[in-house]
Amino acid sequence: MNAFGDENWDKVITDDGTEIAVIIFNNVEQWYFISALEHYLIEKLERPIFNKRC
Repeated sequence: MNAFGDENWDKVITDDGTEIAVIIFNNVEQWYFISALEHYLIEKLERPIFNKRC
């Protein structure tokens, strides 16, 4: 897995403490649930430095 040349993301992705999960939704009509899940996970999983607000 790579971050297409972004050095900051490469560090995150290659860090031994990084865990990556893939969640697949077969029904695209549930886009609102996908968006809500993303927001929930960002808030609950120690907000990544790239998702912090100023």
